[in-house]
Amino acid sequence: MTNDSGQIAYTQTAKRYDASLKYRFDQIATLAAGYDKVTVPAKSNRVVSATINIPKGFDTGVILGSWYFEKMGQGAKKASKGVNINQKYSYALAVKLTAKEIAQPKLTLGTVTPGLRNYRKVVLATIRNPEPAVVSQLKLTTKVTRKGSSKVLYQNSSDNLIMAPNSNFTYPTFLDDQVMRAGDYTLSVTATTNDSKWAKKTWHWSRDFKITTEQARQNNQKAKNDPAAPISIWWYVLIVIVIAGLSAGIVYLIMKRHNRRT
Repeated sequence: MTNDSGQIAYTQTAKRYDASLKYRFDQIATLAAGYDKVTVPAKSNRVVSATINIPKGFDTGVILGSWYFEKMGQGAKKASKGVNINQKYSYALAVKLTAKEIAQPKLTLGTVTPGLRNYRKVVLATIRNPEPAVVSQLKLTTKVTRKGSSKVLYQNSSDNLIMAPNSNFTYPTFLDDQVMRAGDYTLSVTATTNDSKWAKKTWHWSRDFKITTEQARQNNQKAKNDPAAPISIWWYVLIVIVIAGLSAGIVYLIMKRHNRRT
């Protein structure tokens, strides 16, 4: 899979599979009977047998997967101060099946939605690689504007990204400490790959999207880097009225007391 950092991950199970994925490695590779659990004596080794059934029609492209090994008997251990520590030892060996490289890479833009990434307000763009090819040396640049405006409100840029075949990931454009506001917006994305397997390739996408009042409210409420809410001008008006009222009252009392004495 391609993780949300824009890197190929061999130790995670994909939360979502791209619609273009035809052949999953975990569905074509089968361990021989009795090898799901293996005991390896100290200072020795064991051979684990498996069969890979090459799918019919797989004559172009790449399939990625991994052999994943995890030590048995691992679980949460309670530390001396009552803190549970869940530490596991595992090992992944990457597998790459290549029939023939595709002629040209093809990236597309999927959904664009507002949301949160690690409690930070973002606009999330789904970048798709619908072809059975590893796309490396990838650079992404994003800009968010109000719909119909050229003024850039938020932007982000990343390079040295790499995507697994037939995968997707969500790329964030951070709002930083700015308040998320409801409205109609446009996301512009530029993607460039200098992967040596092909000539340099660049894509440009533009997508209109909407942030609803409810989405803005929830994301601003849950974000951890939200600035303090601005004080309404009506509070200042109220404060001025109160101060003026108190001042007038004090002056009235002073004048009344003065008149009594005279």
